[in-house]
Amino acid sequence: MSEPLAAQKGRMEPVGPAIWSQPATAPAAVPATVPAQDCPPAPAPCPGPEAWAQDALDDRELDAIQLVRGWPAKGLTGSVGRTLDRKMARSGRQAPWTADRLSEDAFQVGFVLSSRSGKQTAYEFAADLGRRKVVGRSAAARALLR
Repeated sequence: MSEPLAAQKGRMEPVGPAIWSQPATAPAAVPATVPAQDCPPAPAPCPGPEAWAQDALDDRELDAIQLVRGWPAKGLTGSVGRTLDRKMARSGRQAPWTADRLSEDAFQVGFVLSSRSGKQTAYEFAADLGRRKVVGRSAAARALLR
């Protein structure tokens, strides 16, 4: 007697009228390694000392801006920062502070205030972090300082 159809490898077996079943097959083998083109790029290396120096510079710039902002202003207005913040609030415009390194401890700190009419006033200061000193470089900055 011959084997039933289902037992013969690779043959289909009738299960009922017009319904055929496939013989069980083993799942396809999964490759042990993923092809390189399918892998994400390798992470960037950790930053070295050159990046640390840039981070330090950014902190020093912020220190220079804070030195200028906290410097006493003429009159009863308090500090340079409070005075310029009030002027900026009256103008209804935003103005960022800037700082550029001139030497190890010296920075040029700037603030440009725009009025509603479009007139711009540049406040430029020299900030020396080593000596903890601020000097006005523009006429507007000199007029603001005590």
